[in-house]
Amino acid sequence: MLKQFITVAIFGICGVSLSFGQQDHQPKKFTAKKINQYTPSKKTPDFDARIKNIEAPTPGGDSYKSFLLRQKIKGSRLHKKGAFKTTNSINTNAPAPTINWEMALYRYLAPLDTNFLLSGGVPLDNTIAVNNDNILLASVNSYLWGYDLEADTILFKDQAGSTKTISFKEFAGDSISPSNENTFPFDPKLLYDPNHDRFIFAFLDGRGPDDSQIVVGFSNSSDPREGWSVYAITGNPRDVNEWTDYPALTITEDELFVTINLIENNVSWQEGFRGSVIWQMDLEGAYAGDSEVDLQVWDDIKYQGRYLRNLNPVEGPDGPLGPNAYFLSNRNFDVQNDSIFIVEVTNTMASGEAALNIEMGKLDQPYGVPPNGKQGDTPPGSADSLGLQTNDARWLGAILFEDEIHFVGNTRDFETNNAAVYHGVIDSLNGNRTFTGNIIASDTLDYGYPKIAYTGMSDCDNTYMIGFNHTSPTFHPGVSAIYYNHNTREYSPRVTLKRGEGVVDKQQGATERWGDYFGIQRVYNNPGTVYTGGFYGKGGNQSNTWLSKLTISPQETSDPQLTVDTTFSSANRCEVKLSADVSGGKAPYTFLWNGEQSDSSYTFNGCNGPFELKVIDDWNCEVSMSGNIAEENQFSVGKSRIFPNPVINDLTIDFSMNQQQEVDVYIIDATGKIVKKLMSTSVQEGNNQLIFNTAPLQQGVYRVVIQSGDNQLLEEPFVKLR
Repeated sequence: MLKQFITVAIFGICGVSLSFGQQDHQPKKFTAKKINQYTPSKKTPDFDARIKNIEAPTPGGDSYKSFLLRQKIKGSRLHKKGAFKTTNSINTNAPAPTINWEMALYRYLAPLDTNFLLSGGVPLDNTIAVNNDNILLASVNSYLWGYDLEADTILFKDQAGSTKTISFKEFAGDSISPSNENTFPFDPKLLYDPNHDRFIFAFLDGRGPDDSQIVVGFSNSSDPREGWSVYAITGNPRDVNEWTDYPALTITEDELFVTINLIENNVSWQEGFRGSVIWQMDLEGAYAGDSEVDLQVWDDIKYQGRYLRNLNPVEGPDGPLGPNAYFLSNRNFDVQNDSIFIVEVTNTMASGEAALNIEMGKLDQPYGVPPNGKQGDTPPGSADSLGLQTNDARWLGAILFEDEIHFVGNTRDFETNNAAVYHGVIDSLNGNRTFTGNIIASDTLDYGYPKIAYTGMSDCDNTYMIGFNHTSPTFHPGVSAIYYNHNTREYSPRVTLKRGEGVVDKQQGATERWGDYFGIQRVYNNPGTVYTGGFYGKGGNQSNTWLSKLTISPQETSDPQLTVDTTFSSANRCEVKLSADVSGGKAPYTFLWNGEQSDSSYTFNGCNGPFELKVIDDWNCEVSMSGNIAEENQFSVGKSRIFPNPVINDLTIDFSMNQQQEVDVYIIDATGKIVKKLMSTSVQEGNNQLIFNTAPLQQGVYRVVIQSGDNQLLEEPFVKLR
């Protein structure tokens, strides 16, 4: 018979959000048509002759440039160097990442037996993706490049043995309309889906309402040489005088999300922005290569009647999120602001229950439009109108770990008046949210276009890598990275991944395009390893992409693993001495035995009931376990661990038994009611693992109980998220 259970839920209030609500958005249905089945190895080379404009569209359009220039000048006049202090200070005691591999994008020409460094368009728009077989893809305007890290060779080659890049036009085939041949496709984005072991590659094509489209390709396998299914999404979903700009991508377990900005053609910037929208696309059909794939668009995304701009997707730490997707926005062109917006799409298309929510919060550290980055050829006092273009203060990368979102973007450092990196944290995403931020800045360098990747090696390892570009009048444009340990709230010193070799002057006297993106991704099957791709001046006034592999010391992890040995100190075998042997985590440890703080040893009357143990390490990570003394006066459960917690889908509990037993497994709700008897089974001696899907459960607090007869062997609480 099952014992009675009493569950106590404790809630803490740590912050306040300003506004939250589900708006009455109804998505509009579309289909994406397959426009090409592209296989790099089967492509016959052609001349592909074109004369094109060298520069991709400025995000927001040309009139946006002049408005942004005025904002930068205004910000520089308002924030004189030394006149302001940043709200929060940071420390740099965390260890620096290690550079394990690096190179620039290059080509090999077999007839000359020579390597040549590549250059991209303006801007580069760096993006990268790495799969679990050590194949790396990188893209800039306007080509795709690949590298086999295992074989140490470029991926795409022609019949003569020379390496090649894949042009966007070649990738999309005949769908690049004749009206676009004097320009070129732009704004590439790469993703790797570790759940399906596929690459996703997207870019934009067209500059007007009649030809604007989003081109999205899905690799047929983990090897990008084996072919791609390529689809087109309209860039004018309202069928008016608008075109698509500035894409951003993320995936959930079942869907691809693409956010874009809609720009009205041939009108001023103030009137031309027509909102940011979210495309939601089915992955199953795209991976299968169907002729058409279902998708829908979320439109009219406003807060208090004002369009939100630049919806930056939130990525999962070590794989896709789901089914909900999150996006961040801000007031990116303000000289100073503290507003942040969270947009949430709550379910899949297939569910028929997806909704769109918007919340605004206030950051404790303001952000603002950054000045441009200064180069060696930037005249003193002219960085706002010349130098390296930093665009605005939009968010550029975000990661959701457990119940926190870490995000980064461009900002002005209000103390040094230099371009800097904003690093923010949204804590308690599913509770009472708080919004905090730090500015990462230098007295001598300008920073631009940061992006963030998760580096954790265990369930309780809340650590990140932030990559970005750097420049100064005496330090040519290059690439940097900083490691951040949120457990200790410590950053590492900045590490130079590539020191530039010269100034960049492709625009001949105009502001040089420096972004608009930075490439970074963790290696999903090699925790603690990150690849980056950033902008550097390669000499001759040109720019190129610099790739790096970064790793974190294994000592920078936290996840206590518990084992409990038992000894008996009296003949009646009721007086029991317990000893906890902890490995992993970050010492010193705090031990709570049956709610009482003690050291690693504990004596109690085991005949009177079970014991509970919680171990908390120095990074505030914790592991709990419980157990009973069996009739033979031995423990039935030696150790246990539950993860992830909170949980959305699959929940896993690792535990060990000192002998084989017949057990019943239950889910208990917060009132003590049995929600579900999961199973009755025989559990073997040694290490065991229980896995079950929590999707049928409503949001709330529950407990998993394993019981043998009247003897409760294990009880683990967990929180089910929506």
